[in-house]
Amino acid sequence: RDILSITLEDAGYSAVTAASGEEALVIMREDPAWAMFLDLKLPGMDGNELCRAIRKDWPMAIPYAVTGYATLFELAACRDAGFEDCEACQ
Repeated sequence: RDILSITLEDAGYSAVTAASGEEALVIMREDPAWAMFLDLKLPGMDGNELCRAIRKDWPMAIPYAVTGYATLFELAACRDAGFEDCEACQ
């Protein structure tokens, strides 16, 4: 999370981070982000659940899945959750 945030800020973007899916939803309600990178392995609400919640309330948002533990099963779940460009994950 910290490395991605630093990299984005070094490239000139504004980055906001959250330690959990629940915290991310609080941040989204206060100041929505329109592009985001969501870890699939989050404490509490996982990345797929978070993606579904974001897609429900902010359908124009662009969430990308990030994980170090991808499997083909998770790829199908990511597609179902509404992540962008899951085909590129194969």
